[in-house]
Amino acid sequence: MTPERRMGPVESPTGAAMLDAAELILLEEGYAALSSPRVAEYTGATRRLVYYYFRTMDDLVLETLKRFSRRELDRLENAARSERPLDELWNNCINTSDAPILSEFMAVANRDENVREEVVSFIERSRKIQAKVLRNAISKSHIHLSLVTPEALAFVATSLSLALNREAALGVKMGHSLIISRLKQLVQLVEP
Repeated sequence: MTPERRMGPVESPTGAAMLDAAELILLEEGYAALSSPRVAEYTGATRRLVYYYFRTMDDLVLETLKRFSRRELDRLENAARSERPLDELWNNCINTSDAPILSEFMAVANRDENVREEVVSFIERSRKIQAKVLRNAISKSHIHLSLVTPEALAFVATSLSLALNREAALGVKMGHSLIISRLKQLVQLVEP
């Protein structure tokens, strides 16, 4: 039986720098550009040191995703605790710069079961937070929604914000300002 090889602590400054590098590469260049030489180049480390902290590049991607998920869930929880949680959640969704990296994680999830499980967990936990805020806001308003659940509304809002962000990154603007203004009006109606 082969002994378990020693690994560097991911929480260390070097491990964190490698996660930062991986996130930056995923965000700016996409998954295809993510490699141990690129991470080493960004951090000033060696390729070998990258593998001291992460057994495989898949492990590096998974840890990067887990850190991203924790950060985003914290951001959603903070928005949910704000004075105007619905408005804050929508602003977080529409003004995020994380749509491209989330798309990269979702692409990796198509071939990596561990990443897929983490992406699913992240999306479902995010949606629960969003649905709770929507449920609370709707219950306090005079609006009666019998045809759609807060979970469905959370799905629509998240999907819409991702689509708007993706299109805006490409330069598409047609229809964006109208849908954004209508949604702001809806948020004002539900959460005056």
